[in-house]
Amino acid sequence: MRIALGVLLTLALVGCRREESELRTQAEWLCHYNQLTSPTLEAFPEGVQPSEHLRQEDLEFLQKHGAGGNPITQGMKAALAPGMQALAEGMSKHTDCEVTVMAVSDDSAMVSVKRVHPDLGPGDFFGRLGELTQMGSKEARLARVDAWALGSPRRETNHALSFVRTSDGWRVRYDLQAQAEERKRAQAVAELKSLTQKKLAAEKARVELARFSVTRSLFRKVAVRSGEKKPLIDISVKNDLEQRVSHVAFRGVLTGPASSTPVLQANFEYAIPGGLEPGATADWSLSPGAESDWGRVAEAPDLKLALEVVRVDGPDGRPLYSTEFGPADQQRLSTLEARFNH
Repeated sequence: MRIALGVLLTLALVGCRREESELRTQAEWLCHYNQLTSPTLEAFPEGVQPSEHLRQEDLEFLQKHGAGGNPITQGMKAALAPGMQALAEGMSKHTDCEVTVMAVSDDSAMVSVKRVHPDLGPGDFFGRLGELTQMGSKEARLARVDAWALGSPRRETNHALSFVRTSDGWRVRYDLQAQAEERKRAQAVAELKSLTQKKLAAEKARVELARFSVTRSLFRKVAVRSGEKKPLIDISVKNDLEQRVSHVAFRGVLTGPASSTPVLQANFEYAIPGGLEPGATADWSLSPGAESDWGRVAEAPDLKLALEVVRVDGPDGRPLYSTEFGPADQQRLSTLEARFNH
């Protein structure tokens, strides 16, 4: 009985050591080829199958979507593949990897790795890849990477890798699908925050913009020598702001007498010659042009023009106040609020 128990313990110990050896080998390989956080299939050495290291779910995601969030497009990756392979292989020879912590639990494992490697710095990464790719041979590419590595300071980083047990052995688990979903969520949250701030700023600006008032607005068409008629927008304004205004943007709504449905909704801007000083008034006749939306409006009696000031710029040309928060912004904000604010 004691002999049988001893045999079982010995087998268990051997199996445990075999698992640890496999995990250590996997982690060190991923470390040497810098496949720790964002896998790049094009950087795998010739003859190495990604399925030997990646779990199937992550491999399928990569093959369908790419790494997700990686600035290098699939087309760029294919073109730069020789350079990416040479960079990964060349740097692996100058990289030291040490497994510092290993924890195995049933069908999952966590491995911590210390990586000491040449730090190529924040230089032109794509330029380096392009330079390598244009070289005529693999040997020349590896020689160039060697030169870069030997001339660079070394840097220490620490990484945690997650593994799952599969029928083929231990495979690294990146959870690429979950990472992609989290990136999308973070982007949407940032967009929600930005649109909310934009709306609040627009509401505050609307109060201030009431002090740059439109006292008269008229749309008309006048004949020109060619016999055609060009559009004119007559505007009278008063600046009760405390700053000189150099530029103003309007939102115009043109309606007919028989319907409240707008004939035209359009924005236009005007750079004020010399600016408009605080307390000053001005009368302008602006011509949007015969080919503009205003020029295509059919002439009709009793057209009414309502103008809203949506932005004014100060003497330096920068916006003083802006209410440019349109229907598309509001629709997008409402969609995001319904998604997150419940």
